[in-house]
Amino acid sequence: MEVRRAIDDLHTSLEHIAAEDQLLAVIADRLTALRQSYPSYRSLFTPSDIEFLKSLGAISNHLRAFLDLKEELVNVNSLQEYEDIVSRLSRAKGALASFRVARRIAKEIRELNERLPAIRRHEEAQRQFRLNGRILDLEQNPAGARAITQW
Repeated sequence: MEVRRAIDDLHTSLEHIAAEDQLLAVIADRLTALRQSYPSYRSLFTPSDIEFLKSLGAISNHLRAFLDLKEELVNVNSLQEYEDIVSRLSRAKGALASFRVARRIAKEIRELNERLPAIRRHEEAQRQFRLNGRILDLEQNPAGARAITQW
């Protein structure tokens, strides 16, 4: 394996690959190969190469976090979940801002923002359902209602 070509390929991949799963696979593949090459070809790794390769750990973590968040996006039904996921997506987007994959994260944030009115309606419907259920409970058990008001 040619060390310089593998490192350059990693730089190019970060600049051009927008698909987070594909980028994560490329990073994992190249890092594995470079780790195996390092003991034999240590002199071919410059200090800046080593720093770059170390930074890929954090980049990989943010890509994994984004992949996990994509699975959660389908089930966002409350404002609290919405705010939590948008916050986490924004952190990942900020950390990956200089790479093409950040556009994918921005797209997911936009799509989630488009769902915000529906999320609000769903949350309001849930709140109203709980309120109606409590009113029904109190109407069916007026003694319990009196005990609550006397307390």
